[in-house]
Amino acid sequence: GLCLALAWLPTPAIRSPHHPLARYRCRGARRLSEGGMPLAARGRFFSAAVALVAHASLPHSAAGFLRAGAGAARSFQDYIRTHQRQYAPDTEEFELRQALFERARRFVERHNSRSGRSWTAGLTQLADRTDAELASLRGYRREARPGGSFRAAGGGLGLLASRGGAAGRGGALPEAFSWKGRLAATKEVQNQGGCGSCWAVSSSTVLRAHAELFQKDLSFSADQILSCTENPRECGGTGGCDGATAELAMNYVSQYGCVSSNDWEYDGLESPDRCFAAESQFQTTSAAVGAPPAMHFGMRGYSKLQENALMPIMLAVVQKGPVVVSLAAGAEWNLYLGGIMDACPRDAVIDHAVVLVGFGVGQGGTEEGLKYWHIQNSWGPLWGEDGFVRLARHSDPVEAGYCGTDNNPQVGSGCKGGPSQLEICGTCGILYDVVMPEFDLGPTGLWSSDAFVESLRNATHDAPAPLAPTPS
Repeated sequence: GLCLALAWLPTPAIRSPHHPLARYRCRGARRLSEGGMPLAARGRFFSAAVALVAHASLPHSAAGFLRAGAGAARSFQDYIRTHQRQYAPDTEEFELRQALFERARRFVERHNSRSGRSWTAGLTQLADRTDAELASLRGYRREARPGGSFRAAGGGLGLLASRGGAAGRGGALPEAFSWKGRLAATKEVQNQGGCGSCWAVSSSTVLRAHAELFQKDLSFSADQILSCTENPRECGGTGGCDGATAELAMNYVSQYGCVSSNDWEYDGLESPDRCFAAESQFQTTSAAVGAPPAMHFGMRGYSKLQENALMPIMLAVVQKGPVVVSLAAGAEWNLYLGGIMDACPRDAVIDHAVVLVGFGVGQGGTEEGLKYWHIQNSWGPLWGEDGFVRLARHSDPVEAGYCGTDNNPQVGSGCKGGPSQLEICGTCGILYDVVMPEFDLGPTGLWSSDAFVESLRNATHDAPAPLAPTPS
């Protein structure tokens, strides 16, 4: 199963099996309490819900205070006050959390002292989390895919060429473009809590984005996707909080439909007993009209873009909407405060699913001229830049050829008979697994609005503008 070590921090003492804190590393069966509340939520992982879910419910002013405090806390007592921890002094847990905090503080100080750095580390709400708690935030399982029931996008520009997109203009793209703040889905950053549901949360976010662009603003219950999507190959677990993929999520919604997040709110817990009632809402209508359940809201399937190909992913983001990408979320992500993060070796283990909302170029200071991917995470608005991260991107030819090997796919997938190695390309392997839903264009979709399309033309500074796909 998935259990990430924090190799970025020089902690040989804690990593030693003889250290009294060593037993807490990657041991989900252990239960610690925080003010009497168990930290473990489900499965074999600790839950980081205390740090994430509770903070996500704070008012905006308090959220800003906590974000500012991430860079200001100089002592563990400061950190406890800032993040409203309830650790009892002189307890084993207090000592553990303090040791983890000091470990993070040393990394933050060392990183931020580097000259010319393009991103800033901070003592975030994750600075006192154990390895197992942090591992529970990554829930991507690479090989958990349905067997051929999706529309695989072809090579090169074929995905969009039939829809009058930029492929007809030679594939030219704007230098910078982002969906952040343009759609309801990119204004509200969801918080997965301590469940390894990144695959479900990211999928529900992208589904909402495409529904608004092609039909109308509709939310999709991440908890239904989490609770009801089957993982028959048992890749790295059995699905749910133990992880799966966006392909499985999209395939499930296509076949069974999905209620709104208001009808089934997210709590980061699996509730399979609710699946039948939720699915029944679409089955009756589907049978009456002779169409798949997802056609109730205009979804006709999904596409998986060509693996390790750069241009299709960039065109899809600009011309269609946000996409789900899977990547290696290194331990630096836990302490990311802002800037353009450049922490991606060629060889890495893909373990996290996020929403790619765009790309751009840094402006000013040490960011000047640095290209980046713009990503919406699922760790709440307190993390990073209001829930987003700018991830360093090479120039186009270099990014496409920036390839390495995932030498341990079983850590991220655990599938029976799975490959022992996989080639992954792009920063943090971002080009390897890219998925998006396919919606028919309706009259109320934003792509049908001339004013909306014109606003995007203006936003891209007269570069080849995003063009609405033609109705099916």
